[in-house]
Amino acid sequence: MNHTTTRAALTVAALALVSAGCGDLVERAAEEAVERAAESDTGVDVEFDDDGISVKSDEGDFDLSVDENGVVIRGTDADGNDFSVDADENGIDAQGKDGTFDLDSDGTFTATDADGEVTSGQVAGDGDSIDVTVDGEDGDAVFTSGEGIPDQWPSDVPRPDGLEELVGTFVSGAGDSSIVVTGRTGASAKDAFDAYADRLTDDGFTESSKLNQGSDFHSATFARGDTTVSVTTQSTGGSTDVIIALD
Repeated sequence: MNHTTTRAALTVAALALVSAGCGDLVERAAEEAVERAAESDTGVDVEFDDDGISVKSDEGDFDLSVDENGVVIRGTDADGNDFSVDADENGIDAQGKDGTFDLDSDGTFTATDADGEVTSGQVAGDGDSIDVTVDGEDGDAVFTSGEGIPDQWPSDVPRPDGLEELVGTFVSGAGDSSIVVTGRTGASAKDAFDAYADRLTDDGFTESSKLNQGSDFHSATFARGDTTVSVTTQSTGGSTDVIIALD
């Protein structure tokens, strides 16, 4: 299993779990999407009935239904390839030209690509976090995402503090790993950037690249040995978005 396959499987598994646990959200999102399409001059034909939603266009068509038993999607893409998704309390079964994906209710999943390569693993999560482990020949690949700073954050790197709506993601596989933390602060983009940049340089990191766009956007990369930390702050009006990526 190569690195690209691993990352793709992690992403599919994560999205699948979210879809399985959020039927109402899927329904609302689907209705919003097709309503916007119907209101625009895009040649999309949308029909609502008691069974669900039917969408037809030059790029393909699909039917979607959501009820107490789950979510069912059947469709055909622009090249004439059929695809389907069945999601209920027993899991998810997705099929298409690029392969199949099966997720059982216990979190075990199996993905098979168009070449017959099989990837398997385990998904777990709740309303606040998700954990995905992919079995591989070179060891397990891991994806975790949830509120707060991931447990894998190294002790010798300054931890981001003072952030609200903080979400952390950890990904590892094929010998590589990365952590991304996002959050918001009431400080200006410059002040938020300078505060964390100062902590990095105090701990021995050296700035290796920098990009500023006026006072509303600041971004730089800091390195110390084999560790790289990228810091980005951007003003969004009443607050500042902060993104910190560690490799």
